[in-house]
Amino acid sequence: MELIASSPLYRICCQLHDPDKPWMGRYGSYEAYNALYSTLLCGLRSCVQKSLEGSAGVNAQGGRYGNALQAATALINGHHDVVETLLQKGADVNAQGGQYGNALQAASYRRHGDVIELLITCGAKNYKRLFKQYATE
Repeated sequence: MELIASSPLYRICCQLHDPDKPWMGRYGSYEAYNALYSTLLCGLRSCVQKSLEGSAGVNAQGGRYGNALQAATALINGHHDVVETLLQKGADVNAQGGQYGNALQAASYRRHGDVIELLITCGAKNYKRLFKQYATE
């Protein structure tokens, strides 16, 4: 699947529609993301699974959400099954960066209780401080 990200067709598709910034409405900009991150943002679950079967980098950094795990937790639907699969494939539950800082903060912002529970079970750190912050708001 990583070959897709380097193909001219992939670049053209990203120039026409950047799944990381769909509101931009500008053609011609291009920022390369790994195939796993891009297919996840587009909701292409079968392609996500194929990416994970191949050599997709589950901890690759980049994009608005920072990595695939944070993107999966930040999406409106929560994608619990995809989050679980990413964690099973070795995604770093405490990876920092992106719009929300980490996957736990993204899931908390979106109020995905089942995903929050899964992340904590898999070793997410600093969750007590996060819950104190939300309790005072």
